[in-house]
Amino acid sequence: MRIQFARLGALLALLSLVFPLSAQPGGNPNPQVLPPHAAPHGHTYGEWGARWWQWALAQPAAVNPLFDTTGAYCGQGQLGPVWFLAGAFGGTFVRSCSVPAGKALFFPVVNQEWDNFVCVEPDSTLDVAGLRAFAKSVIDLTSGLAVTVDGASVQGLGTGLTTSYRVTSPVFSYTLPPANVVLALGCADAAPGTYTPIVDDGVYLMLAPLPAGPHIIRIQAENPAFGFFLDVTYNLVVGS
Repeated sequence: MRIQFARLGALLALLSLVFPLSAQPGGNPNPQVLPPHAAPHGHTYGEWGARWWQWALAQPAAVNPLFDTTGAYCGQGQLGPVWFLAGAFGGTFVRSCSVPAGKALFFPVVNQEWDNFVCVEPDSTLDVAGLRAFAKSVIDLTSGLAVTVDGASVQGLGTGLTTSYRVTSPVFSYTLPPANVVLALGCADAAPGTYTPIVDDGVYLMLAPLPAGPHIIRIQAENPAFGFFLDVTYNLVVGS
């Protein structure tokens, strides 16, 4: 699919004051960010990256969190113990929404999926290695990666080439509904249906559940080579 840094331009589809992100002597500098080698809720970061895409692309364009300018659709399609946060198709947005208590938060700082099916030339027949190589080449060029939670910076984000939070997905599939987000972006061949193989490369964070109350999460990234800039702020209220 070419809904990020390719033919249609840029797309991308955190913590409490009680648990600051400042470095701890001899410990995890981001104590509420689950480490990328972990398998939270039974899945690796890479597997959660695939699930994030499946969630984001399954939501109809009219209520898709990637198009959301206010946070009104923050809860769209959310199931299970992990709550997904969406990026945007570039630009600056402020979203306000409520999150149920006890939900881990998973979101991309920047990500790129690639496939042979939607918004591509008819003869695009890359194998999985080729799909991975293209997705990698895009994320390699990203910079300006920054996440703050309640004003505290997540440490170790660096750039696409240096971050410790970069992962790749297993091969996966996604299902597009009618009136899907890809059609809304101008891809006339984005027919409803299930597509595979898909691969993802990206920088992701998984946060342990935040304490009840208000929290501010800000996500920033850029890719100057593709004219991409992202600055999304979430004003969250976690339920008690």
